[in-house]
Amino acid sequence: MENGGGDASAAAWRFGAANPAMEAARSQSIRALVYRVYACLDRGDARSVAPLGHGDPAAFACFRAAPAATGAVVAAAASGAHNSYAPAAGIAEACRLGTKEVQAQVTYMGPSYQVL
Repeated sequence: MENGGGDASAAAWRFGAANPAMEAARSQSIRALVYRVYACLDRGDARSVAPLGHGDPAAFACFRAAPAATGAVVAAAASGAHNSYAPAAGIAEACRLGTKEVQAQVTYMGPSYQVL
């Protein structure tokens, strides 16, 4: 049972001696490290500070999607026409466009080097 199975006669896992550095790192969270970095800041400095560990890029204008892209996603979701998995072989139009893009960037080196 120790290894996750029901066979009690199976040998136990043995990963070796504990690494003290790994044990110390395991006891610290990302949040604790971020707070330690913030504690080192000069509070008198008027410059803005990037919120480390924020996790939400949408809070910054440079990471926001263009309104046209947002509208396209909303329209696709509302239409119900795109609410399924893509075919395993890919979407033919996307495959063709991807192939054209690669062909445009590849230097032609002869018939044996063609991108299909």
